[in-house]
Amino acid sequence: MQCAIRYVHANAKELGVDTDRIFLIGQSAGGHMVSLAATLGDGPWPRTGGWDEASNDFRAVISVAANYELNTLSWGNIWTPTKGDPIAARKLASPVNHVKKDMQPLLILHSDNDRSVPIDNALLMVKTLEKAGAKHIFHRYPDAGHMGITPEVIKRSREFIAAQSKK
Repeated sequence: MQCAIRYVHANAKELGVDTDRIFLIGQSAGGHMVSLAATLGDGPWPRTGGWDEASNDFRAVISVAANYELNTLSWGNIWTPTKGDPIAARKLASPVNHVKKDMQPLLILHSDNDRSVPIDNALLMVKTLEKAGAKHIFHRYPDAGHMGITPEVIKRSREFIAAQSKK
């Protein structure tokens, strides 16, 4: 994820990208990835993949039906690293464990009847964001299932982008 963001920055002129208006959006596993970018950023690892000198900056993140704490999911144990302690690795890969007040703003959209990622996972993230004083917006839906990129998600995303763009 970070390498892709650096690529966009390094090639912004050729791509016609305004680097002050980069927003990340992801659904399900993609929501997990963009949430990890928001909470962890570069993290403690060396940059790999290229464009090492380019920026990793982006404006904000939109996360739809994502998981935020891998160890709490009934299916989370299927994700295991090639070496090391899998519980510690899942903890490190969980955005909820990296929340900080000065992280990029996060829009969370999640449904009560999501059978892939239970609402409790999203509520844990929201509670953690609130406790840290991190900028976020949460939209909760009673019966949208494991949400995709629907007209409602697009509407809420556009509202969020407009609000973040004014800052």
